[in-house]
Amino acid sequence: AGVPLVLAPAGGPLLPSLLTGEFASKASEPKPLSLEAKRPELMKGATEARAKALALGEQPDFNNPGRPTEKGDLERFIGELAKLSDGGKPKDPAAADKYVKEFLTARGIALSGQSTAPHSEWTIEEDPGLRLLLEAHKEAVLMARAAHGGRSYFPFGQSFFSTPRFDQTGAQRRVPTSGTFVGEKYPPMELGGGSGKTRYVVWRTEDKPATGLSDGDARPAVIAAWKRAKARELAKARADQLAESIRAFGRPETAVVIPFLFDRASELRREFIDPKALKAANQFTIGGVSPLVVERQGLMPYRLPASENLPFAADDMEKALLDNRDKPLKTVLVLPDAAKDTYYVTTLVRRDEKRPEDFKIEVTGTFATARRVIDFQQEDAAVKARQSVIDLLKKEFRYEETEEQKKKLDEQAKSGGRGDF
Repeated sequence: AGVPLVLAPAGGPLLPSLLTGEFASKASEPKPLSLEAKRPELMKGATEARAKALALGEQPDFNNPGRPTEKGDLERFIGELAKLSDGGKPKDPAAADKYVKEFLTARGIALSGQSTAPHSEWTIEEDPGLRLLLEAHKEAVLMARAAHGGRSYFPFGQSFFSTPRFDQTGAQRRVPTSGTFVGEKYPPMELGGGSGKTRYVVWRTEDKPATGLSDGDARPAVIAAWKRAKARELAKARADQLAESIRAFGRPETAVVIPFLFDRASELRREFIDPKALKAANQFTIGGVSPLVVERQGLMPYRLPASENLPFAADDMEKALLDNRDKPLKTVLVLPDAAKDTYYVTTLVRRDEKRPEDFKIEVTGTFATARRVIDFQQEDAAVKARQSVIDLLKKEFRYEETEEQKKKLDEQAKSGGRGDF
């Protein structure tokens, strides 16, 4: 189709035949569909987009960031709940409960579920009333793993019981969450903008300190606690037994130890039938255990991240791994998680010691993550060198500033550096 445009200025016998072929080709093309033929598809797309905006709100317009966006039902619901509370405590619990019921009734929405009994952070995912939230959590975790290599994993119950806060060192820690009728989006991270994704809002309806139980209510709780304590004893005994078998294995070489550990994990899984126990009896690797690790922001203190294999990582686990990172190969530790329900048998299988050339690549090299530290040092040295030269010149010329000179310099600075000399 572009050939006639190139040949047109030259003319010649080839031009008419090319133009005729172009017109014939255009005439044989199918005609575009009429608006009426496209109307059902356009109406369906417009209806879905409008329904999504009404429920979830409009997406920000990146081409026009100043344009106000319409809030959806989700944001309005959370905002109205916030107005009915004072610092996370409802001014009138009955009024908050009444608003929730009226909001749902007006839209024909039923509660997706609610917990059937009190739970801790470690056991809440076992509540059948929260099954839909657990499924949404699993989907969000899978998407995070695909996008970030598993670094964005979060345990199911974590957001219900704690909130992330940064301490004075810049490290992120979690503090207990309190308050009732405080609407929060769930999952905490978005599931993407695709259609068919269900959004949830969760809130706590009761927040009370622990209280005593009557004899009738206490007996089942005491029996359950006794069973859990005995189960922990059995789990620790089996973990200690497994650790001793690893220590007794004669060869410490990485290529030999890893297959040996794989066989022990297979034997352990054959002892269980319960799906939860089978999931816990899993072999996985924790890599990069070092006081400083390379992150996107540069060198950072090592943190033991939560993962699907290790959902309830404890601070003392992190410390134990760091303290034993330079021990001989095949060093074995038995470490409980934060819930004290699962015991992990950890074995040091490989140690990569830093070499002088690693220091050059990672710290002093042109593209090193720690290069910014050196840049700061050089900038600071330049400022100090300039000041030392100025001080020497002042001393050489016996320069002294009078109060009148200081006043003039201050006035000159305020006027933008202009003045009479």
